Order: sequence, then C-alpha cells, then structure tokens
Amino acid sequence: MSKKILLVVLLFPSILCAGQEELAPAIKEARSEREVEENSALVFERVLEAERRGLLSPETQAILDEARRKGIVGAPLPQRGDCYIVGYQKGYSAKHYKNNYEPFPDKVSDVTVKVRVAGDRSETSSSDRDASASRCREIASNTIFCVAGSMRVSDIVAVYPTEGKVITTTVYPEHHPFAGASLLVGDILSRCN
Repeated sequence: MSKKILLVVLLFPSILCAGQEELAPAIKEARSEREVEENSALVFERVLEAERRGLLSPETQAILDEARRKGIVGAPLPQRGDCYIVGYQKGYSAKHYKNNYEPFPDKVSDVTVKVRVAGDRSETSSSDRDASASRCREIASNTIFCVAGSMRVSDIVAVYPTEGKVITTTVYPEHHPFAGASLLVGDILSRCN
C-alpha cells in the first residue's frame, strides 16, 4: 500500500468533517488496493483543498505536517502570494549555439530561484536575474508567465507544491545569445516571504 493511501486512511475522519462526505463511501467500499489508489488521489486533493480553506482539525493538520516532514507529501497548496525557493533544476534544452537546436541534457544546480504566485504581482528572480527585470502574471492555478528584460526572454513556471516540484519552460528569442528553449524540473527547497 502506498504512503499516500496510508495518509488518506489516516485522514479519513477529517474528510468527513471537511464537508467531503460524498467521497466517504468510495473509499470505505473500495474492494481492492487499486480502487483505493484510484479514489485516494481525489480524496487527497480534497484534503489539501480543505487545508487551504482552514477546515482541517488540529489533529489532522498535525498528521499532514508530519507527513510533509517525512517527505510523504510536498509543501501545502499555495494561497495567494505564496513564495517558494527552487533549486536543483534539470531537464533538456535546445539552443542554436549548441548543436543547432538539437536537444541536450541540461541542469542549473548552482542557482536558486524565487517563485512567487500572486496574480498580477507574481514574480521570479534568481542570482542571475532580478525580479524587477521581469513582468509576470498568474495565467492558471499555480502557473505564471513572465517576460524578462530587453531581450524578451519568456518563462512559463508551473508550481506543483504537493509533489514538491516546479517546472520551468524558458524561450530565448532568435536574437538572444542563447536562442532556443529549455524545460527544467526543479525541487521546492523551502518557502519564502
């Protein structure tokens, strides 16, 4: 049985208390681990939504916090203005200067990035790019779009707090020295102010 299923079982009483009674029969009557696995994803998302709305009991919140400390689940769902420090980004890039746009493995291990999801006040910054150089806005839940500097480098940054991951797609225009694109997956290292 997976750790997330175990967490759903531990949180089952709070699901009922958080107004999710319609899901209780689906979990209670599941006849196989596979059925529990299929239903647990939905239940787990509802538990995280209940947490975001402040509907979890202190006991359930303690269980969820302990699961986060042990790495069973990632950081809580963001609320308006949530901020994350992201590092250990790796993935693939295709750049003109390197093999004429042929994809190659890429990584950014020595730079941390600050990502703030906050509607029209969203931002990204890193040691090699200042937040004031970017114009960002939230375009979907936990997803921001940024355009940076006079070179018009654009990023789409998707935050997956329950998984502890951030995916960044960067496009460098043709006149940029790094003309091409990158898709990198990074780890959420911590929250920030």
